[in-house]
Amino acid sequence: MTFFGFFKGMKYGKCEDEFDNYKKIKNHISRDKILKYLEGLSVSAVAPMSTEDIFDGEEIPQAGIYEAGNFTFPTDFLHYYQKYDIGIPEEYEKYISLKLMDEMSCEDCIK
Repeated sequence: MTFFGFFKGMKYGKCEDEFDNYKKIKNHISRDKILKYLEGLSVSAVAPMSTEDIFDGEEIPQAGIYEAGNFTFPTDFLHYYQKYDIGIPEEYEKYISLKLMDEMSCEDCIK
């Protein structure tokens, strides 16, 4: 498994990712497409707690984990992606790109 988005200061056990490193990532897929993809994921595991934004303390209603392919990241990541100008790791962007191509191919086959 490849873990990402577990930023220092989060409530999830071992959180070592530097938030500023994600601000340096510039993705090739548009933010809208990435956001739509992330919003369509199902939560794999939920925690019986809320969490909060590590910068301003805003409550994030549900703590949990997303698993997509070989990638695991906290549900909080969606909050940070929406609110701050961060990117997703290159490997995960490649994974999403392949998934989007598969969906387009499937849509083309149905027509």
